[in-house]
Order: sequence, then C-alpha cells, then structure tokens
Amino acid sequence: MTPADACKYVAYQTYVVQGGQQLTEKISFTQKPIATAVGHRVDLRQLRDPVAANANLQALALEQVRYEKPLPLQALMAYPATGAASDLTSQVDATGQLSWPAPAGTWTLYAIFQGWHGKQVERAGPGGEGDGVDHFSKAATEHYLRRFDQAFKGREVKGIRAFFNDSCEVDDAQGEANWTPLLFSGFRRRRGYDLRQHLPALFAKAEADENQRVRTDYRETIAELRLENYT
Repeated sequence: MTPADACKYVAYQTYVVQGGQQLTEKISFTQKPIATAVGHRVDLRQLRDPVAANANLQALALEQVRYEKPLPLQALMAYPATGAASDLTSQVDATGQLSWPAPAGTWTLYAIFQGWHGKQVERAGPGGEGDGVDHFSKAATEHYLRRFDQAFKGREVKGIRAFFNDSCEVDDAQGEANWTPLLFSGFRRRRGYDLRQHLPALFAKAEADENQRVRTDYRETIAELRLENYT
C-alpha cells in the first residue's frame, strides 16, 4: 500500500489577518507522531517511512503509525466578516509563505491539510500488512485489487463477482479516517455547492444551523464515496 492509496484524515489551521497587513506566519501543519503495536512498544525512530519500506511487518504487528512531518496543503480560504471567501491556495509558495496583502477588514484564513491516518491492517496475511486503504477513493481500491489480477492470471474467474471485507479497520485508532484527495470535487458534484466556501461550518465554527447543514452534507458525501468507490 503506497501513501497515495492509504487512508487519510483532514487537519486544519486558522489565521487572522487585518486589512492592509501581510501574514508573516508560515502556512503549515506538522503531523504529531504515533506508533502503536500489538503486545509490545515500538520506537518510531526505528521505523522507515513509508511503512511498506520496513522488513518483517508481520513480526512488528503494527497498529497505527504516523510520522512527524509537515502535511501537504489542500486549500487556503480567506473569509471576510460578510460575503464570499477568497481562494488563496495558489498564493502560498513551497515554503508555506503567503503573498497576499489583506483588503480592508478582518479576515479569517482556514488552511486545510491532508494527513495520513496511519491505521494498519489487523491480523494481515503475508503480503497484506501495512496501511489501510483510502475507502473513499476509487483509484486506491482499483490499485489494491490489481494484486488479484496477477494472482488469478491465467485462471478461470467467472465465478468471482465481489470481494469480501470483514471489517473496516479505521474505527479503533486515534483520530478518524475522514478525508480523500478528491473530496472537494466529489462534494461539489453531489451537493451542488463548494465546500471550501463553508469551512468554518465544516468545523462547527459558524452559526448552529449552517454547521448542521454543512456537516450533514459532508457526512452524506463521505458515505456515498465509500459506497460507490469501495463497498
């Protein structure tokens, strides 16, 4: 399982900028380290990144692994006191520096980052160890199932109509696997509006009614993505 196909979570950071000022703080979020295993302690410093690069994963019996590292920025939106938000994502350079003189007023910036959830497959068979899959991504599911194309190559497979999954192993770890790289586009296609315009509501920082409506739409979208792309 590559990091691109592994289960993910969303992290966010907020900043406040006054009109006429530039944000001097870097737009960044560093993931906190996690390393747990079954029946023994594990030293994260002894693990190679990514998890798949480590030998003898069966013996390590890892439960969850997150490496301490900066997370990639997915979106940066600036919200005025009233009116539509502005997309500033393209104005952040590779070092995290934002080049944007704030217009008049007080602006609240929401930065969205993609984190790696780190939940490992439990009681995996040989070759199946490592990160859990991104359950909301069609590409990740297809990449995972390609292993079976090779395993069944040259054999009669007409009787195989589905795959069986006895558990979705992201519910007994720290944090939630609640993100996929195409979430914003998938949300807009299904719900008919841009979630990036409502990030305060997504994180329950807007008015109660808006919070409820946006978070319900988000949960419905996540459920549909899992149903369509994994289940």
